[in-house]
Amino acid sequence: MIHFTGHECHCLVSENFLNANLIFQKINYMSKVILEGFILVPDADLKAVTRELANHEKLTLEEPGCLVFKVQQHSENPLRFDVYEEFVDRSAFDKHQERVKSSYWGAVTKNVTRQYQISE
Repeated sequence: MIHFTGHECHCLVSENFLNANLIFQKINYMSKVILEGFILVPDADLKAVTRELANHEKLTLEEPGCLVFKVQQHSENPLRFDVYEEFVDRSAFDKHQERVKSSYWGAVTKNVTRQYQISE
């Protein structure tokens, strides 16, 4: 047992509780899904992709479980868009992927080349 005392508060916290909390934090962190990489957009699709990008970002950030979502046009290659995504877990990530497949973004990006690394 660890005993904390103060002028107005007396708290007892067991070492087991602290250990369980640390384990929970590690499990929670490990379940996060991160996607990093880029897409290469055919020149013929560039206007449609850039027009729809803001809407796609907005809809994705509104999804339950989306922590971070960034897609940014590369400064030296306008056909390349760098992508970084974080979701709380595999389930949230998979739901995002399903939504994208049936979305307008999915249609306008059907010809892009995707180069991603996914880590959990």
